[in-house]
Amino acid sequence: GILSVRVPVDEPQGRNDGHFDLLSGLCECQNSFGKRIKDGKEFILDDGITVRKTIATATIGTDRPMPLPQEDIVRECGAKTYQDLVRARSYVSKAVSSAFMPALDRLIDSAAGSTA
Repeated sequence: GILSVRVPVDEPQGRNDGHFDLLSGLCECQNSFGKRIKDGKEFILDDGITVRKTIATATIGTDRPMPLPQEDIVRECGAKTYQDLVRARSYVSKAVSSAFMPALDRLIDSAAGSTA
């Protein structure tokens, strides 16, 4: 990818409910990603060793993530993990929008200026 976003150990705005790692619950249910969670994918990377497991989602506009497959995630991973995942995804969506979109706008403006 061209952009890396790390989910903070301590959540923004001082929120700290004692659950520091928002994504830790996913480790416990990672075997369900490609099999029993809708839009879950599992594939081997080019190194032939590393397995990447994902739960796909998209964003409408720049700041409205589409829903995750809640029923599947809650069934396989639990309600707490689903809630944590939604919070982490919201953080990542905002971080990407605030970093990537302005950079893309500057790139487009620069390209348009050089062809004028």
